Amino acid sequence: MDYLNKALDFFKDFSIIKFLPAVIIVVVGIILVHILMKIYDKSTAKSKADQSIFKFFRGLIRILLYIIVLLIAASSLGIDVSALIALLSVATLAVSLAVQGTLSNLAGGIMLLTAKPFKVGDYIEAGSHTGTVTGTSLVYTKLLTVDNKEVSIPNSDLAAARIVNYSALEKRRVDLTFKASYDYSIDDVKAVLAKAAENTSCVLKEDPIFVAVSKYCESDIEYVLRAYVKTADYWNGYFGITENVKRAYDTYGISFTYPHLNLHLPDGKR
Repeated sequence: MDYLNKALDFFKDFSIIKFLPAVIIVVVGIILVHILMKIYDKSTAKSKADQSIFKFFRGLIRILLYIIVLLIAASSLGIDVSALIALLSVATLAVSLAVQGTLSNLAGGIMLLTAKPFKVGDYIEAGSHTGTVTGTSLVYTKLLTVDNKEVSIPNSDLAAARIVNYSALEKRRVDLTFKASYDYSIDDVKAVLAKAAENTSCVLKEDPIFVAVSKYCESDIEYVLRAYVKTADYWNGYFGITENVKRAYDTYGISFTYPHLNLHLPDGKR
């Protein structure tokens, strides 16, 4: 009731002269905010950081400046702004609690945009998700999986996950394993595997091809083959080498082993 009486008393003494200082404060404040925003835009335009984070802070700073202008204007009219400030504080706290999850994603988005562990177009692995980054925002990051599914990951989860960026470097190593029978010379098999990798067009010639025995199995020997390709050619290199190994085995008379059972019967028995 006291607030109502105060409001009635305030408007009872209404006059243009009384409101003139407040109007001037609002007009000057709007002009100053506009100038400050222009200065902010010029200072952030040349930054190499993602512009999304600057746009977010621009909107936040602009709102805060307008609130300050309105509080100053209200104070010039004799209004007790301490109650308004307390009310705004309570409202801010209530909104913060209501959108706690969104704020968590927002904080994660700011971390990702600042740290830049990946960019749009990179192929990444984050937690249980793997795919190509198609878009980033302050709340979600979108991945396109190899089977053409779009996955939207909250930035709070992404910021806390272990991120593997497969596109960060210009080249990648292709690691493959192949097997051959004990009947064939180790040196011969290694030479054939190296030849198969050399005949794959996307394998980089300047990086050495590595072939070695990795394991002695029950019925065959396992070999590891490592070759470098450009990051964009990874899968072409992976499948190309795999196909060329079979062709090389056929050309040089080396065969893959497969599970089989030999039965030895005494003479004269069938």
